[in-house]
Amino acid sequence: MIARDTARTPAEIKEIIQKTAEDQVGDPAEDTPGWDQYYGWGRINAYEAFTYNPTGLEDNRLVEFNIYPNPVKGYLKCTWNPQLLSVHRICLYSSLGQQVMLIRVDKDNAGVISIDLSGQNEGLYLVEMDGEVGRLVRKVLVMR
Repeated sequence: MIARDTARTPAEIKEIIQKTAEDQVGDPAEDTPGWDQYYGWGRINAYEAFTYNPTGLEDNRLVEFNIYPNPVKGYLKCTWNPQLLSVHRICLYSSLGQQVMLIRVDKDNAGVISIDLSGQNEGLYLVEMDGEVGRLVRKVLVMR
């Protein structure tokens, strides 16, 4: 989670883990909603914690950041409307949360970037767009 945003404080990371934990996963007699002495905040959901977006901008349908094809065997295309969305960088993360690629986006970009994923291992990756409105994350499956 720190790899996604090095400015996050320990308190912010704790809050994200608490908010994204899967609550009430144990015996209903012991596992009460929220924090309890048997299960704490619940089971950690690493994907939800990693992709947590406190601004909620990903749900805003006006903000479009598209990736295709998905699954991909070679080049992945990322598209957006540059009149609605200013993109600064695009990062690719492995399913283990390791940053495997960073692309800085020029201000004058027309809203399309092609990324060569043919050298990546097969598996699930996260494509993160970082821009003026915050971060948007999409999942992509890389195949051979």
